[in-house]
Amino acid sequence: MFKRAVYMVMALILIFAVVAIASEQVVTMEIKGMTCGL
Repeated sequence: MFKRAVYMVMALILIFAVVAIASEQVVTMEIKGMTCGL
């Protein structure tokens, strides 16, 4: 039971990290696009 909770927490952290990296890339791409547009 405890191991399962640990795995769930690790999975959540992994998913959060992937989402953060993906959104960061999107934001940087948007900023680059805006600067290129200007």
